[in-house]
Amino acid sequence: MLSKTMRRFISYLTVLMFAGCQSAHKPVFERVVVHPAPGKLKPKAKVIADVNGDDQPDLLFNTESGFNGYLYPDWDSFRIGIMGSGEDACAADVDGDGDMDVIVSPVFSEGLVWWQNPRPGDSVDAGPWKQRIIHQTIRAHDVLSADINLDGLPDVICEGGILVQEKKGTWLEIPASRFSGMTEREGSAVYDMDRDGDPDYLRYSAAEPFTVIWYENPLPGQDVLNASWRAHPVGPGFEVASVQAGDINGDGEPDVAVAPMYDQGAGLRWYENPGEEDGSWSAHVIDDSMTFVSQNSILIHDFNGDGFSDVLAVEMEQSPSRRLVLFYNQQGGGLEWEVEVIAATGSHNPKYGDIDGDGDIDILNANHGWTGIDNPVELWRNR
Repeated sequence: MLSKTMRRFISYLTVLMFAGCQSAHKPVFERVVVHPAPGKLKPKAKVIADVNGDDQPDLLFNTESGFNGYLYPDWDSFRIGIMGSGEDACAADVDGDGDMDVIVSPVFSEGLVWWQNPRPGDSVDAGPWKQRIIHQTIRAHDVLSADINLDGLPDVICEGGILVQEKKGTWLEIPASRFSGMTEREGSAVYDMDRDGDPDYLRYSAAEPFTVIWYENPLPGQDVLNASWRAHPVGPGFEVASVQAGDINGDGEPDVAVAPMYDQGAGLRWYENPGEEDGSWSAHVIDDSMTFVSQNSILIHDFNGDGFSDVLAVEMEQSPSRRLVLFYNQQGGGLEWEVEVIAATGSHNPKYGDIDGDGDIDILNANHGWTGIDNPVELWRNR
């Protein structure tokens, strides 16, 4: 078996070879307004998912009338739920019937529900979708879905802990108390950090220096519900942080990017995976001025096709600069960055996906609007 050092070298060499035969092109983003005035409910929770089964991504978000869907490509609207939503939502086939349902935190982000897609029996616009309760009180400012125990059923991850779907419609909680030292404030991510085939949990500590931590999924040898999740410290973060994982320097190991979610200092930085279980993670600054980066507002992805992972990060309307900004990874090492500001209008909890089916990443975005700033729902199409 190859050592971690050898795997890192081979992976990095592969990326360099791939990059040498690529023609890098900076993306050009075109702004498309999907909804000009979502109204008092504020378009905080957003989802990109194919809900009507036509193999085209649809858009879901709050408006003045409730949580609605908008069908690609003309954005014809339909009702999902008459209630508003909290900060976040995601899509998953919760009931295993072949269509995408919606998992959402209600207003004030306490508790979790899912809305059942009326397909395949009815069309998506047949009326409000049936609401099912997942948990009534768990903190759910972040709402993510992954198959935590690898049983084929989608589970739910939030800052209050993890909810495992034991069988369809039955949820068992892995509470925050099971994750040693973890804060229950917003900011979560899911990623296979140890590359053993199961998703791990990224959070941060409740005490200074608010250390970024990834918690190791006890699979394959132990039960996710009853075994301990080992804490692996990464490095200092912020009191409330946005976190994301991905291979930034192209060595085959997952790195971690972090930024402050509110005004607790500033700085978008990434931590370099040492490649050894107990090694020390090295910190690298991408932009020391970024602040007010809400959860799910960092994306690690190769945007210009040069084989290197770039970093997209966005700032909320409270930020003085309100940037949607792309950092192009120069030479793939994550030490030099070329900056491109897509817009300076603000963003809250955007979602990313290939909206128009052309193979690149587009951005579904809107301000939360609580400070009085305009908050149209917009699509930044990568052209």
